[in-house]
Amino acid sequence: MRHFSVLRRTLLYMVFTLVTVAVALLLGELALRLIPIPGVEYNVSTYSDLTGHGLYPNSTLIYRNERGDTARRAINNIGYPDTEHEAEKQSGMIRIGFFGDSYTEARQVELDATFFRLIENNLSKYGVETLAFGVSGFSTLQSYITYRKWGEHFDLDLVVYVFVDNDPGDNIPELKAYAGIPYPTLTDSGITVDNSFRGAANKHRNAFIFQIGDYLTSRSLVFSTVSERLVLLLRHGIKRKVTEEDRWMATKPENASAGDKAPSSDDSPSTWPIELRERTMRVTEAVILQWSQEVESRSRNFLVFYVPRAREIGKAADQQDSWKLWLEDFCRMHDIMLLDPSHALREAELSGREVFYDHFTEDGHNAFAKSFVNWFQEAYPRSQN
Repeated sequence: MRHFSVLRRTLLYMVFTLVTVAVALLLGELALRLIPIPGVEYNVSTYSDLTGHGLYPNSTLIYRNERGDTARRAINNIGYPDTEHEAEKQSGMIRIGFFGDSYTEARQVELDATFFRLIENNLSKYGVETLAFGVSGFSTLQSYITYRKWGEHFDLDLVVYVFVDNDPGDNIPELKAYAGIPYPTLTDSGITVDNSFRGAANKHRNAFIFQIGDYLTSRSLVFSTVSERLVLLLRHGIKRKVTEEDRWMATKPENASAGDKAPSSDDSPSTWPIELRERTMRVTEAVILQWSQEVESRSRNFLVFYVPRAREIGKAADQQDSWKLWLEDFCRMHDIMLLDPSHALREAELSGREVFYDHFTEDGHNAFAKSFVNWFQEAYPRSQN
């Protein structure tokens, strides 16, 4: 009888503890959802055997910055912050796919304010449907790999690579300094893909326990916040002083500097050794060229849509510390269409509108979309109904 009494008390204590923890988690979840704290968001990043990382399907992106701007974005069933799209294209429809990194993901604004949704709305009389495949941190190669998975599946008519100045460096292992993604390797006929990231170091990421973890952090702010703090603790130990980088945590763009409204100069070509710069250009050229040739071999069109650096807008290409001049020369040499929206963005700035603040603002998306719409109406004049 006494043994039974001890067991009963133990079970009651366990139940009480579990209930207390559950209530604490629930209250914490409610508090984090009601109080907008910069840097607190769902951790929707998940492992991908295809690209190394991606976004958890059917979850929610929450963006909050230090000045109070917020946005919520639903991630569709294939893992991109865009609307759902049927695989079968409607008759007479022109499908445009945008591939790129955080500028294409565009988590800083609501879906209706993104450049790709604005483009579709402004080209509705042309029968245009836009699809966006953007994930923060993607390199040129990761965008190309993403196209290879979805380009034919969605029967895209125009494939658009949204080029950002940090993309070339993301194709080079020693510059990216991250072993968890694929990298391009030059060959005599183009490139091969080094998928060694799928090896022993990442095999565990497909385990059931990690899938549960991804599910919980993509849907719970408490689990997401705790997991982020544990990662910081394991990487940096206990810090007595919080830095600006700590405040940003995982939400800070990889190319942003503290207090900067625009991309930093860390990946400016002038700061790189000549050999490294030339190798980066060769590798990136090979990826873009192979990508464009693959698209055109299927009788589809390929376009490079350039995202200029904020500080370089208004300067001639040969006066910029950017990849623009190289990109212009490369695209011209290989007859690849290139669209530069600098004029539209500069025009918006001169009219007093802010176009950059941690990527594009709503006005930035408007100007970016405007440049594409103008180009499309000239390039596809017979498509108008």
